[in-house]
Amino acid sequence: MLANMEGIVNEGQAPTARSLTSAINELMRLRGETAGLTDGSGQAAGPPAIFEFSGDGSATVWTLLKARNSARSPSERVAVAPAVGCAGLEAYLPEGLPLPVKPGPSVGQWEIDLAAAPLPPGEAGQIVLKLSQATGIFQAKGAGAFEVDLPPSDVGLSLLQFRLPPFAVVQEAAPEPFEKRYMPSRLILLLRGSPPRLFVEPSEN
Repeated sequence: MLANMEGIVNEGQAPTARSLTSAINELMRLRGETAGLTDGSGQAAGPPAIFEFSGDGSATVWTLLKARNSARSPSERVAVAPAVGCAGLEAYLPEGLPLPVKPGPSVGQWEIDLAAAPLPPGEAGQIVLKLSQATGIFQAKGAGAFEVDLPPSDVGLSLLQFRLPPFAVVQEAAPEPFEKRYMPSRLILLLRGSPPRLFVEPSEN
């Protein structure tokens, strides 16, 4: 077991392990669903993402980064430059282990320490990223309305989960959400495709 993990043992079943961070477990679930949707279809599977809307229009974003080591020696560091601005960045292994992160030498760049799980030469691995107070995703349109219009992507099919206020009114969604459910404090929408488009009015009226 690694830090930030828990093991589950039930009689007659094989032990399982998961992260203590629920968003990481959900991201891994979406990754599995994406693989199931693209299996045998000839379509590539892109990275899933979770967008948690904040009242000021910013968002907390969870996604997967595929890192490849093209060097001849193990890599213990990877540099990341998110496509959107953010106030902070956290990194984890898919199993939940937190990885040290520090600002990089360039503006908007971050360096992730992989000493706990170095990437072997010529191999690729996945890193969970959490972007705090990410801007530019939910565009204010006045009267409490926001529009989400992510840029086109060529990485294949991605499952994108939007976590909105429970009273949010979704005026437009393309493609049509194929999952819609409510949590105590969130409206959960799951969209399939790239790029997605949402027009949301988070109003209590």
